[in-house]
Amino acid sequence: SSNTKYVAKTYSKDIIPKDISNFIDTSDPIGIYQVKSEKIVNFVKNSYSCENFKKYINITSIILSTVSLFFSIFHFIFFKNLLYSLSLICIFLFISYPISCILALNISIYSSCKKALRKGALITNESTIKNFSKVNTAILDASLLYPSKNVILKEIKTFRGQRVDEAILYAATLSSTKDGTLNKVFDRIILGQKKILEKVSNVIYEEKMGISGWVNGLEVVIGNRDILKKYKVDPPSRDYETKYTKKNEGLLYIAVNKELVAMFILEYEPNKSLKNKLFKVLKSGIDIIIRTSDTNITPSRISSDFKIPEGLIKILPYNQEMPTNKSSSISKSSEASLATTGELSSLLYAICLCKKTYQNFRLIYSLQVVSIFIAVLISLILSFNGTIEQINELEILMYIFFWSFVSNICAKLK
Repeated sequence: SSNTKYVAKTYSKDIIPKDISNFIDTSDPIGIYQVKSEKIVNFVKNSYSCENFKKYINITSIILSTVSLFFSIFHFIFFKNLLYSLSLICIFLFISYPISCILALNISIYSSCKKALRKGALITNESTIKNFSKVNTAILDASLLYPSKNVILKEIKTFRGQRVDEAILYAATLSSTKDGTLNKVFDRIILGQKKILEKVSNVIYEEKMGISGWVNGLEVVIGNRDILKKYKVDPPSRDYETKYTKKNEGLLYIAVNKELVAMFILEYEPNKSLKNKLFKVLKSGIDIIIRTSDTNITPSRISSDFKIPEGLIKILPYNQEMPTNKSSSISKSSEASLATTGELSSLLYAICLCKKTYQNFRLIYSLQVVSIFIAVLISLILSFNGTIEQINELEILMYIFFWSFVSNICAKLK
């Protein structure tokens, strides 16, 4: 279609800043991001690409041919029957060739591609599955978990007769310096009229507390009660806070020149499309790191809203740059690999699917090794006791279909 697509790409530890690496458990992080693309090219060509399959089949064929030739020569030395020894090569190769593996792998890929399409994602081939199965890190902006339309200013409480419009203007001015949830919330309140914002300078992100800076020559801080204490501003009592907040709400204070001006009461509604997916992502072995400048988006809130253990949630300070800003660029065309409609839920689902499918690949390969070993054992026993001619075509086909059936069943149970 003519709609803009998003192509998934990975990045390695080489482009991850050292400060961010401290938040990542694994020593070899592989992250994921999306790039807008007007057109996806070479879909059919890449769909038929199967380099890993070819490599596996070529290696297996060489090994099997060598083994069959060796046993045929060994058999001829003992029994002096050339025709019988040559027949042994044919039977050995036929019974042990990885037909069941090829069939099971292709069915597994087809099933994964079909599931991905239902969720708004496109998986092209087995190389895509292998490459994206290695992803173990996802650095997400908090605005993906709490979109700006889901963060609503419910009420404003002013102190010492301060004007509401001034409080909003100061908050909008300071938050406009940091692209994130709060910026969009206050931008919506001032109806996008950025020309009314005051001059701002010396903006500092105070980790886990808020933002400070100078607005029109005045020292302004916005954030939680901890930032008020740091700048020697007395915060309201805990009882006062509890009186005005509900479970899904958070507080944001603003102080000007060490005087408390207002308390903003914000309501946070989590992204419903991600509610049941983040835990699955964590279970699949992917570390989730949330980047935010909003002090109300805490591990405890994320844990409660998305039903994931609080200990698994890591908050990245907003002053850390993302490993890549390429997600904001638009590519005219991109190679078909893993693509989505732009929804984070689709991307995360596709990554988890790739990891699960690649586990299925490894199981199928293991089963194929077992089937080849049994085939070799059967061929050897029957050939050296002189009864290999009793094997007929139907029995060989039944053996092949049995292992194809077992491979597919086990892959689906994984």
